[in-house]
Amino acid sequence: MTVLESQSIIDHDHASCVGRGPSLPLVSIYIPTKNRLALLQRAVESVFQQTYPNIELIVTDDGSTDGSRDYLASLANQGRLKAIFMPQSGGACAARNAAIEMSTGEFVTGLDDDDHLLAFRIEQFVERWQALDISSDDRIAGLFSAAVRVSKKDEIVVFGSALRVASETLRLGNSIGNQVFAPRENFLDAGLFDVTLACWQDWDMWLRMSERHGDFIGNPEPSYVWDIAHEQGRISDQAEQRIRVGSARFAEKHGFRSHAESAVIVVSLAGYKAVQLSLRECAVLIRSGNGATLVAHELRRLFGETAFVRFWKLFRMFKTIGRKKSVALAT
Repeated sequence: MTVLESQSIIDHDHASCVGRGPSLPLVSIYIPTKNRLALLQRAVESVFQQTYPNIELIVTDDGSTDGSRDYLASLANQGRLKAIFMPQSGGACAARNAAIEMSTGEFVTGLDDDDHLLAFRIEQFVERWQALDISSDDRIAGLFSAAVRVSKKDEIVVFGSALRVASETLRLGNSIGNQVFAPRENFLDAGLFDVTLACWQDWDMWLRMSERHGDFIGNPEPSYVWDIAHEQGRISDQAEQRIRVGSARFAEKHGFRSHAESAVIVVSLAGYKAVQLSLRECAVLIRSGNGATLVAHELRRLFGETAFVRFWKLFRMFKTIGRKKSVALAT
């Protein structure tokens, strides 16, 4: 039995594209969702607002009970998207995979239901890909861009420092973000998202794609908004045991054994407030020059996210004041 035979799919007349262009490659965008109706509506609207005219939007609902299914069914009936309704919740990776397998675009990219796209993102990706001069020995797995990370404490640009990322670099951390733009076949050939991983599923996927198909090319201009300011459930809120099991499986799967790779794992674990770092892990962070990561992690655990945000804003304010005083004294 194929994946799609066990799902309810709404696809009226195969007209579920945002717009169509006669000579432009079709780009499929997948969105997995569960019980985030308001955020999902924002994400979907950001796809509808894309300047690129030939987009296929596929949204997989992983068992919502908040009205998301009615919302998606209505848009599917209008031919504005394709909706997949999972018969039982299988997690975000299963939802992503179902959409990718159903996609018909030459290219595929994703969007999380709590994030949104800037209007030029897909057009910029297509133009960048078509402008690449790919020789037989120059292997390109896909494209990525910088993103604006919106948190309670600030808005900063992330994933914009690297213009080309090889698999060796990806072993030192996910430096390309949670979404890439790539030929559909690259996703399929890499084996799609690993449904057995409790965390770092995107990092795992990009590693496998890069190992098989080459480097990822970056764009320092942000075109994706990564929203971590809301309270509607994220992977980072999972229980510690689940996170540790997932991280151990990830490390084993990719053979992370060197000191540098071990440090990368600990740095990534420190991003989860549920994780209590051991003395050995604290020492790894200090020895690897990630003392600030350790301090931030412990402040979150001791005082909570709200208190940490207040501390961070005060720190930034005093740092700015100190910088201005230094400039004034120098002049």
